[in-house]
Amino acid sequence: MSKPSIIFMLGLFLVAQLRQEDHVIHRTNTGIIQWDAQPTSYEHSNRTVLLGHSNTTYKIWEANNIYFVRGKYFHMMSRLFPIELASQNNYHFYGVYFINCKLNPNFDTWIMGQAGKWPSHLDLYIEATSKNCDQEKKLHAAVELLKSSRKHSVTQLNCHTDQDIETHEYHGIHKAWQLGQLHSRKEDVIFYFHAKGITHRENFTSFEKVDKNNARATMRVIQSTDLVREVFDLFPTVAKVGISYSLRHGWIWYNYWYARGSYIHKMEEPRLEPTNRYYYENWLGTSYQGKRSEPSMCYSIEHKPNIGEYFDPNVWRFLSDPLSM
Repeated sequence: MSKPSIIFMLGLFLVAQLRQEDHVIHRTNTGIIQWDAQPTSYEHSNRTVLLGHSNTTYKIWEANNIYFVRGKYFHMMSRLFPIELASQNNYHFYGVYFINCKLNPNFDTWIMGQAGKWPSHLDLYIEATSKNCDQEKKLHAAVELLKSSRKHSVTQLNCHTDQDIETHEYHGIHKAWQLGQLHSRKEDVIFYFHAKGITHRENFTSFEKVDKNNARATMRVIQSTDLVREVFDLFPTVAKVGISYSLRHGWIWYNYWYARGSYIHKMEEPRLEPTNRYYYENWLGTSYQGKRSEPSMCYSIEHKPNIGEYFDPNVWRFLSDPLSM
């Protein structure tokens, strides 16, 4: 974790310990948790509300206008968003990994280093672009090696020969959209990731050593399926999870994200934009029902507060939720 993030979290922890308010939570008929200043029948010990379902107990409290939820994981909100204590849902994950083989002769090291870390029991769709897919021996060999350790799930390769135009991340994003049309429930989860660092380093090992922060952050997202389950269980408004979301737009930094199938299902079909590679990063936030998605739909894995704050990794600044500006 970065030094600014550690300092920020420690400060909020001290605030939580020293300035807890006598506010409690009550549950509505729909199961949605709301904040209330009046006592209820729920246990209220040390100004902390304990609520639970199944085998999970959640602690929920407020301090200095920051809202805290402790389940298996620790969540923070800059303002109160709906919390739902429903039965734990059975989520189905679908991973989409995109790689442009034209950018680096050692592209296969990224496949093993990143796609190879996606849980072996979850389906994986690899979308690749090449000057000539039929001659990509490294690509097919790498995917066959992955399949040998993923015998209980789908591992599918689609290679697209792009000679005349540069399609950027089109094929990967389009595959994510296609899966959202097929798997459109809120319990369906599409995970999109790509070969980050492939244009900057000789191989994936070099990327891990030199770009340590980026490599660590993206790997943490890949390995966050358990966290994502709890986030989607607890926060009904959250539809996408990633490192951090962008101010006023709703796309996710580094284009590594989890999204509910019900969210992707309502998005516009991605277009081929040969001259605008940023379109594929913006797509997640600007293509939802013809308008940008709201910040309450986004959850930040890497930075806290997880909901309601935007974090810019390029300038190390926390900014307020645009809805509260």
